[in-house]
Amino acid sequence: MRTVLVLIMLGILVSPLIVDVYAEALTANTDKSTYSFGSTVNVSGKVPLFIEGETGTIKVYTPKNQVFLDGRFTPDANASYIYSFTLEGNILQEGSWIIRIGYHGNTKIISFEVTSEVEEEGGIETPVSLTASTDKKEYLLEETVTITGKTSPVSDKSVIVQVFNPSNMAISFAQIQPSKDSSFQHSFPLKGNLAIAGNYTINITYSGKSITMSMMVIEPPQNEPEEEEPMEKITAAGLSFVDANGSIKESVSVGEQILIQTRLTNNQSEEQDFVYLVQVKDIDGVTVMISWIKSSINPGQIVSVAQSWLPEEDGNYNIEAFVWEDISNPMPLIVDVLELSVTINK
Repeated sequence: MRTVLVLIMLGILVSPLIVDVYAEALTANTDKSTYSFGSTVNVSGKVPLFIEGETGTIKVYTPKNQVFLDGRFTPDANASYIYSFTLEGNILQEGSWIIRIGYHGNTKIISFEVTSEVEEEGGIETPVSLTASTDKKEYLLEETVTITGKTSPVSDKSVIVQVFNPSNMAISFAQIQPSKDSSFQHSFPLKGNLAIAGNYTINITYSGKSITMSMMVIEPPQNEPEEEEPMEKITAAGLSFVDANGSIKESVSVGEQILIQTRLTNNQSEEQDFVYLVQVKDIDGVTVMISWIKSSINPGQIVSVAQSWLPEEDGNYNIEAFVWEDISNPMPLIVDVLELSVTINK
């Protein structure tokens, strides 16, 4: 009985401790502890566990416990969130304000001070300036976006960067402390489920000053498959002069009968009918001989075909040979015309 009682007491003592530790996993901070009327309050932190599509709640209460703001926020994939609001309206009050943040059953409460005094340096109000730009106006998915900018005056205040995709989902949040030269930079990749093509909105806030920019994200171009060059049904090895015995002729004379020969290869898996046509033109382009033969070639077969010519006059001649499907259907079976020039001796 005593053992059971001890276990029950341990359970009572341990349970609240576990809840407190888990509750601390939801964090929240403001970028400053004190704000003046008209200032922008930036709330940032991390949620215990990022759950895609789930939003958190944020409520802001005045010192008189009036609800100043009732909003929602969406954490990014890194479980971070940023929410900004401006102290404007007819229920502004000096004193301690309360912010209550909730996410997936967890709650965090923080406070900040509000005063009606305008922040000044040396008794003179210092105007705030904020400029920013992206390294490009248009990006491809998977690329990295870099935002750079300048602030003035230099202070310990943070620059808040919020980026929303075309569906108004937060894709990147950042709270940045400007460098000594008042510059700041933020980079993020266009990756993940929230990275989609379309127009993005970038909100940047610094010391009550806000600017909004946009950028375009497009799909990367699809690599079109290279068109394969059509394979010739038949390939030819070129033209040559041979005698009746098939021996190569280096020179040709008037009255000497020669054969104009080529070697054909059938590149197909089926038999191919063909016409081998040869024409001879003189130096003036006049056709002095034209003849052809019709035959067929088996799949993968290599054959030599030739047409005879008996030169009647000396001079320079140009020979052209064609390989067609048929004489009545001159569909080329080889891409290029076969050509050969020759000088006929006396």
